[in-house]
Amino acid sequence: IFLTFLFIQNFATVGEKQRKKEKVIKIEKEEVLDNLQYNIVEVITGDCYKPETMTEEGLEVVAALSSMVSGGMEPSSYPLQKFEGDEAAIKLKKVEAKGTKEFIKVTKKKNLKKNEKTKYELIPSTRFIRKHPGLFPTIIELLSNLVQDVKIETIHVGKTFEYHSTVLNRHYEDFHSSYLKYFIMKHLATKYDVKLRDYRAEHIVAHAEGYQTGRKPALKAAIKKHYQTFINKQTKAIDINYSIKIVSLSYLIYRQRWIPGKQFYTRSENLLSIMKYLDSLPYNKAEIYPELNCEYFQTVGIITFDDKVHFETKVSKYCLLDESVKTKYKYKKKFFQSILHSFSYYKRTGKKILKFVIYNPLLGYEYVMKLNDIDFKLIEEALRKDITAFQSNKFCNSKNKVKEILY
Repeated sequence: IFLTFLFIQNFATVGEKQRKKEKVIKIEKEEVLDNLQYNIVEVITGDCYKPETMTEEGLEVVAALSSMVSGGMEPSSYPLQKFEGDEAAIKLKKVEAKGTKEFIKVTKKKNLKKNEKTKYELIPSTRFIRKHPGLFPTIIELLSNLVQDVKIETIHVGKTFEYHSTVLNRHYEDFHSSYLKYFIMKHLATKYDVKLRDYRAEHIVAHAEGYQTGRKPALKAAIKKHYQTFINKQTKAIDINYSIKIVSLSYLIYRQRWIPGKQFYTRSENLLSIMKYLDSLPYNKAEIYPELNCEYFQTVGIITFDDKVHFETKVSKYCLLDESVKTKYKYKKKFFQSILHSFSYYKRTGKKILKFVIYNPLLGYEYVMKLNDIDFKLIEEALRKDITAFQSNKFCNSKNKVKEILY
C-alpha cells in the first residue's frame, strides 16, 4: 500500500488504484533527516514493505539513492534499516507533507557536517556499477570494449571440494563464501606480514545504530572481541576458524543481509588446500587496503601484489571452462570491478595495475586477465559523465527508471 498513512488527511478520497500509481516523489532540498535511512526508502519505493524480502540489488539501489538525496552524508551513513519478525513495515518519521503526493520536504539534521572534499559520494561500491549497467552506459561500454578480445587464462591451482552438509542443508552458501574470503585475507596478511584491518567490522561496531549490531548487543560484543583476534599478527587463520566466522558476518551485516542462526563448518583438508595455493603465490609483497575509495565510488578490502597485480576472491560452483556464453560474459563482467579498483589504485598511487586475478577456492581455479594498457583518463571521463547523469534530478524523478532498477 502506497504511503496512505502519510497522506490520508489530504487525500482521503483518492482511490486505491490511483495511490499505487503515483510513486514519484520530489525531494525539495538535499537535506538530511535523523532517520534518513528509513525515510528515503519510503520516498523512493513509494511503499511500505518487508525489507527482508528485498533483493541484494534493491538494497544497494536504495543505499545509493539515499546517499544522493542526503548530499553530504559520509559513506558510513548508507545503511538501510532491516527489521525482523513482526516489525515488517518501515515507518516514515518527521516528514512534512505539502498538499500533493509529488512533494515531500525533508528537514535538516542539525548536527550534520557536510563533506566538501569531493563532488561524488553516492556510489556505494563498484559492484553497484557492474550490477546496474543501464545506469552507467558509458563506463560499461568502455570496459566491455577493453576486455572484449582479451583471453581469460584458466589455471587449475588446487583441489575442488563440495560444501559441507551444514552449509548446503541450511542454504548457507553466502555465509560460507564470506567466511572463505576473510580466511584468505587473514592468511595472506600473515604470509606477507602486513597489517590487517577490516573497514566493515570496525564500522558496524562504531556505528551500530544503523545495523543488526545496534539491536543485538551480544552480536556487537562478539564481533568486537573476535575482531581483535582476527587482526592480531600472532594468530594464524587455521587456528582461529570461529573468530574468522564471527568477523566475516560483518560483510553481511554491513550490506544489511540476514546472518546465520546456526554454526556451519568447512573441512580442514579444504582449508589446507587453500593455504597451499596461497603459499605458492610467487609475489614478494602484498598490500591489503581496508578501503581504496576515490572521488567517484567507494571500495573496501582490496588486495594487490607487487604493485602490479589485483587479486580478488570469488566463491562459486560455476567454472569459466563452461562453454556457455552466459557464464563467460558473467565472468568478464566480474573483471569490470577489478579494473575500476585499479583505477582507484592509480588515483591513490599513480601506479597502473594491468594484471587481474580472480581466485575461486571452491573449484580450485585461478582466472587471469592481462591487459596491455588502460587509459585511465578515458575511464575517468566516462565515470564523470555517468555519475553526473545518475545524480541528476531527472533520474531521481523518473518513475520508470526507479521502478526498473528496484524490481
